[in-house]
Amino acid sequence: SERGPLGAPPLGLSILTVEVTRVPVFREVTGSIAAEHETNVASEILGRVSAVNAHPGEQVKKGQILVQLEGAEFGFRLKQAEALLRQAQDHYGRIEQQHAGQAATEAQLVQARTSQAAAEAKVDEARTYLAKTEIRAPSDGVLIERLCEVGDTLTPGRTVARLYDRLQLRATVPESLQPHLRIGDTVAVRIDALG
Repeated sequence: SERGPLGAPPLGLSILTVEVTRVPVFREVTGSIAAEHETNVASEILGRVSAVNAHPGEQVKKGQILVQLEGAEFGFRLKQAEALLRQAQDHYGRIEQQHAGQAATEAQLVQARTSQAAAEAKVDEARTYLAKTEIRAPSDGVLIERLCEVGDTLTPGRTVARLYDRLQLRATVPESLQPHLRIGDTVAVRIDALG
């Protein structure tokens, strides 16, 4: 055959450059997707659901209100407790002045101080119960399942929602692939069911 000048290919043929490239190898394996950590969110008090603020599949933030219980009764209890506290504070102030002028005894002063402390405790308790009408997400996550609806009556301990922090894939890897995988490797995964 005729050769071209200085090492060129024979006439009529062309030179192709060969490159080494990586070609991804895909293997189909059977597996399941599950939450790495799952959290059940429950009501701490007896109450009726007035609003549900999160839906399955929704990303939620720590502290976000998921479920709202009717709080009118607890709000009323707080106002009553605050009114009693104001009365106890006023009474203690009067007894303290009388005690300073020796018109009230030490026992009366102690009793007034004890009444004020009891009233403060009732205010704290009422605030705590009112706060529990807002059922909040304990951490960031995705809502897996909502287990209550508006109008439901919740009892203490009843789960109202389930959250997960992130998903993980659990799959059986064939022995033929195991020598090619190392702990910490990143692999691309396609999940047909999720598109």
